[in-house]
Amino acid sequence: MAKTINSVCLTTILMIIFVISTGIPKSEAACFTFKGECSVTPPCSSSGNCKTCCQAAWGSGACGKCELEGSELHCHCYT
Repeated sequence: MAKTINSVCLTTILMIIFVISTGIPKSEAACFTFKGECSVTPPCSSSGNCKTCCQAAWGSGACGKCELEGSELHCHCYT
């Protein structure tokens, strides 16, 4: 019984270390600060062209999201 508990604890600790070291928790959590809008062509219809535009304007850590403003979609950039 004790060996099983020790194995589970060791496995859990190793998984936590792996997740933290790979940066998984901070990959999407970093995109909260609004930086501005980015003009995309064609108009913002997918996050692919928006993300590319935002990364060109604000660096590789920027995230792009197509968001509705009134009746139009705009590309908003976050870091």
